[in-house]
Amino acid sequence: RCRGSSCSSSAAWLRADWASSFDRCDAALAVYTRECRGVAWETATSRIYALSSLALMGRFGELGRRLPEALNEAEANGDRFALGGYSVGQHGLHWVASGRLDAWQALAERARSTWLPGSFHLQRYSHLVAATQADLARGDGWGAFQRIESEWPALEAAQFLRLEVPGVELLQLRARAALACAGRMTSIARNGWTRVRLLTLADDAASRIARCPLTFAAPTAALLRAGHGLRAGRPDLARVEFARARDGFANAGMAAHRAMLTWELDALD
Repeated sequence: RCRGSSCSSSAAWLRADWASSFDRCDAALAVYTRECRGVAWETATSRIYALSSLALMGRFGELGRRLPEALNEAEANGDRFALGGYSVGQHGLHWVASGRLDAWQALAERARSTWLPGSFHLQRYSHLVAATQADLARGDGWGAFQRIESEWPALEAAQFLRLEVPGVELLQLRARAALACAGRMTSIARNGWTRVRLLTLADDAASRIARCPLTFAAPTAALLRAGHGLRAGRPDLARVEFARARDGFANAGMAAHRAMLTWELDALD
């Protein structure tokens, strides 16, 4: 029964059904705690999906209570898998929301130091998500872009871009980094990248994302188109796309994204 809940929770996460994923993770965790032994891996995996779902839903208050508890428990138990899983990924947005980027980076780098070299695994993907988000939050667009570009061939080889939720997330992170770089560039190329080429990359990413049927894909594409509108000096276009993104994220149950876009629209008025 609990293994079934764990499988269904990960399946719900991969469908971008964050609320269902969280509820099923919590149901599985209750059974593990009450009835099972020798389930450290299953417990950690369910908790990772639960934390990620909270972050994607924008429930930062609850995430802020659960994440430190999970990290402390993993540290006390010497559970390197759990500690690594809690240190990276979408739930690292807790550290962004609380303005503690240095703490997040320290956790993420400690997790990376325990990996064997070579394969591109789930925690390496999650570390890339965390580190790129941290770069963007610091305003280091070029650092974010270089980071994700250096990993892009390995991501493609490991088939991460074929998975809908990770694929959308990676495409939008790469595009956001490109837009951040384009916003600070003149006509001079940097490492072969021109402003036009960066904007084209972001447009291509938005088009690819828009073809994904998951509920959060269309607003993610609209968000990128809004960013391009701002870079192109088209606040009218940006306003329309920001509104589409806000309404789409509300429909997808992503409250923090909706709130951020409401702020962006107010700032344009």
